[in-house]
Amino acid sequence: MTATLTTGDLQSFAALTETGNAYTITVSDAAGVTLAPSALSALGAKTTGVVTVSDAVVISGTPAEVTAAMVTADTLVQAGSAKVTVTDSISVAEVSAIAAKTTGVVTATLTTGDLQSFAALTETGNA
Repeated sequence: MTATLTTGDLQSFAALTETGNAYTITVSDAAGVTLAPSALSALGAKTTGVVTVSDAVVISGTPAEVTAAMVTADTLVQAGSAKVTVTDSISVAEVSAIAAKTTGVVTATLTTGDLQSFAALTETGNA
């Protein structure tokens, strides 16, 4: 099935139970609202279509949760202006992959490494 679903907040799509359909979904929670990355990736997994978060929400979770929501192909959502807070230590490669998916600030604690390992950071303007 292919369909464009009515725009709504993340909770309004929680009742979707099928997978494999090509839904186009726009999540419209207000800017500044904190969304769980696990809920976003669960929604992304329910469609072969595109899930877009339309406002500058805050996505906060572990490196694995945020990566599933913003980077992993089968579960990702497009959250181009989201602010992201990673709650555990994260590698340079992981944070760079996440930061490349949003223009919002990414706040994270990088795992310990030598100066050379931090030279691989590809984004600027993050915390």
